[in-house]
Amino acid sequence: MRLKLAAISVVAILITAFNIPLPKAYAASKAQAISVGDLAVSNPAFLNILPNEDGTEQLMISSFAMLGPGRVFSMPLLTNSEDWLQTSYKKLHPITWSIAWPNHVTAVPESVLGPGKVVVGSGFLIPGYKTGTIAIVDVATGDTQSIVKPKADFFYHQTVWADVNNDGRLDIITARAKLGWLGQHAGELLWLEQPLDKSQKIWTEHLIASGPDVYFVVTEHHGDLAIIATEFFNKRLSLHWRHDGQWSQRIIDDTLGAAFDVSLTDLNGDGHEDLLVTNHEATEKAAVFAYEIPNDWQHGSWTRHTLLGGIVTKVASPAAASPGSALIWSHQGRKPDIFVAGDGSGKAHWLQPNSEDPKDWTYTEQVLLDTGSTIGHMALGAPDTDGNPHLFVPDYDQSRIHVFKLIDRTFTN
Repeated sequence: MRLKLAAISVVAILITAFNIPLPKAYAASKAQAISVGDLAVSNPAFLNILPNEDGTEQLMISSFAMLGPGRVFSMPLLTNSEDWLQTSYKKLHPITWSIAWPNHVTAVPESVLGPGKVVVGSGFLIPGYKTGTIAIVDVATGDTQSIVKPKADFFYHQTVWADVNNDGRLDIITARAKLGWLGQHAGELLWLEQPLDKSQKIWTEHLIASGPDVYFVVTEHHGDLAIIATEFFNKRLSLHWRHDGQWSQRIIDDTLGAAFDVSLTDLNGDGHEDLLVTNHEATEKAAVFAYEIPNDWQHGSWTRHTLLGGIVTKVASPAAASPGSALIWSHQGRKPDIFVAGDGSGKAHWLQPNSEDPKDWTYTEQVLLDTGSTIGHMALGAPDTDGNPHLFVPDYDQSRIHVFKLIDRTFTN
């Protein structure tokens, strides 16, 4: 396996050094994904595209490794230039090197602390990085302020803004996880209350539930705040809702394996939101799922469909598993396509619906990219003048971000 990875690395070096052209287009049905180049960024892991005040966008990049500092970069996405990729890359801007193992980067609403701020969850299972934090970072200066007290060996991935207690101020919902040396694990879903006094550094913590540990989605149901969360270590999917100031919960599914990514979207085109979920397994259980959400969320049955199964983990690491996160490419009046970061599969998977029939949950898989190395959290945005977005795929082990232009089926002959 090491020889295989070494060979892949040599090929990548040759392609870069001698400018060997990559295949220019991948097509499934009438849609196309056209390779427009790549960026050299050390160990890119999590990508996110954030809007700027002037209507443009910037790509946020989290970078970390076993040794050395964690880094967060930003890069402007200049879509009005023919050579926008090269122009943007020259403006790759390091924001901070002071956060150990940074994960997701999201924007801080201007109403909270003014413009130009991001919030970063951090930490992981690696010794020296196990205790993470939630930090607010000034993009212009790099000034960094943790807003939670360190909790030994707990790390954070995701943050979502919501006014949880209806006091008119946005709070943060997050989850944190812990894994002990002997396999003991813990997860906590909590919300951080925005203080009335802007000078107060540490935000008050409120525990919602034990169990959720990595990803979640925040929404409303019948006027109540609702959170659907994955529980990676407990291997289940759970629902939590707040009514009259009290939290309730139920388990949606405890048979899907190590639950990982989760998002809400209308997958089958029937006008109702569905749940898109991945697990993270090193065996043939590795899969992508859809759940039909019942009218009665609290008591009804959430019907599960397997959209892609049997994903093979190929990355040569004892901890490697598949897949990672999934995102959608929406089309007006049609079912969306799905892009899946393979993580340990070493691939970017592209799923296209086989029909527009709402009862048809089958997809055709195409491998958009096969690098043999870890594929991190992807991002979709930066439309060109024709409205065609770009897909950014982080190739962690080879320190590249691959960029594809997506051309919609509607506009392709």
